[in-house]
Amino acid sequence: MDFFLSHEAPLGFADLDWRTGGEHYGIDVVRELLDALKPRFFLTGHIHSQQVEFCGETWAINVGYGVEGEFVIIDLDVERIELYEEGHRRLETVDLSELTGSLRSK
Repeated sequence: MDFFLSHEAPLGFADLDWRTGGEHYGIDVVRELLDALKPRFFLTGHIHSQQVEFCGETWAINVGYGVEGEFVIIDLDVERIELYEEGHRRLETVDLSELTGSLRSK
């Protein structure tokens, strides 16, 4: 499975809320689902904070709130994830091949 989309975040990955000082708000049963299915990308949005974390074989990506114009691009051609904020200012770029090897070989 390449992509899995869930409103809730998996416990321990892409589930930190910056407003509470880093408390985890993910759901344990969603984490169990991530561990069982092992998708290449697990997209979530419940926690209103953009985050990217590598979890075993899966990139867990919290796409953020969206109301302030944030968005995420997953570009498989160049093997990277880009996080943007309002005004299309890039916040972060994650090179997918650094931890997983080339995506094209899978």
